[in-house]
Amino acid sequence: MRSPRTGRIRRWMLRNANGTEMAGALTETIVVIDPVAMREAALLGLGSGLLGRADSAL
Repeated sequence: MRSPRTGRIRRWMLRNANGTEMAGALTETIVVIDPVAMREAALLGLGSGLLGRADSAL
Protein backbone atom coordinates (compact mmCIF):
# COMPACT_ATOMS: atom_id res chain seq x y z
CA MET A 1 0.00 0.00 0.00
CA ARG A 2 1.20 3.48 -0.80
CA SER A 3 1.08 6.06 1.97
CA PRO A 4 -1.49 8.72 1.13
CA ARG A 5 0.61 11.33 2.96
CA THR A 6 4.08 10.67 1.51
CA GLY A 7 3.39 8.56 -1.57
CA ARG A 8 5.95 5.99 -0.44
CA ILE A 9 5.22 2.28 -0.51
CA ARG A 10 4.78 1.00 3.03
CA ARG A 11 7.08 -1.86 4.02
CA TRP A 12 6.05 -4.84 6.13
CA MET A 13 7.98 -5.38 9.34
CA LEU A 14 8.04 -9.08 10.17
CA ARG A 15 9.05 -10.74 13.45
CA ASN A 16 10.35 -14.30 13.84
CA ALA A 17 9.75 -16.63 16.81
CA ASN A 18 12.80 -15.17 18.61
CA GLY A 19 11.41 -11.64 18.35
CA THR A 20 13.90 -10.42 15.74
CA GLU A 21 12.32 -7.88 13.39
CA MET A 22 13.22 -7.32 9.76
CA ALA A 23 11.65 -5.69 6.73
CA GLY A 24 9.83 -8.14 4.47
CA ALA A 25 11.46 -8.51 1.05
CA LEU A 26 8.38 -8.46 -1.15
CA THR A 27 7.93 -7.67 -4.82
CA GLU A 28 4.95 -5.43 -5.47
CA THR A 29 2.62 -6.50 -8.25
CA ILE A 30 -0.23 -4.15 -7.34
CA VAL A 31 0.12 -0.91 -5.38
CA VAL A 32 -2.99 0.76 -3.98
CA ILE A 33 -3.64 3.82 -1.85
CA ASP A 34 -6.94 2.62 -0.36
CA PRO A 35 -7.23 -0.13 2.31
CA VAL A 36 -10.57 -1.26 0.87
CA ALA A 37 -8.96 -1.74 -2.55
CA MET A 38 -6.15 -3.76 -0.91
CA ARG A 39 -8.67 -5.98 0.86
CA GLU A 40 -10.63 -6.56 -2.33
CA ALA A 41 -7.47 -7.38 -4.32
CA ALA A 42 -6.44 -9.93 -1.67
CA LEU A 43 -9.95 -11.45 -1.61
CA LEU A 44 -9.79 -11.80 -5.41
CA GLY A 45 -6.53 -13.74 -5.06
CA LEU A 46 -4.34 -11.02 -6.57
CA GLY A 47 -1.83 -11.03 -3.69
CA SER A 48 -1.42 -10.60 0.04
CA GLY A 49 -2.36 -7.57 2.07
CA LEU A 50 -1.50 -6.36 5.54
CA LEU A 51 -4.31 -4.31 7.05
CA GLY A 52 -5.00 -2.93 10.50
CA ARG A 53 -7.90 -4.42 12.37
CA ALA A 54 -10.75 -2.23 13.54
CA ASP A 55 -12.00 -3.84 16.73
CA SER A 56 -15.56 -2.67 17.33
CA ALA A 57 -15.59 -4.27 20.79
CA LEU A 58 -13.35 -1.54 22.23
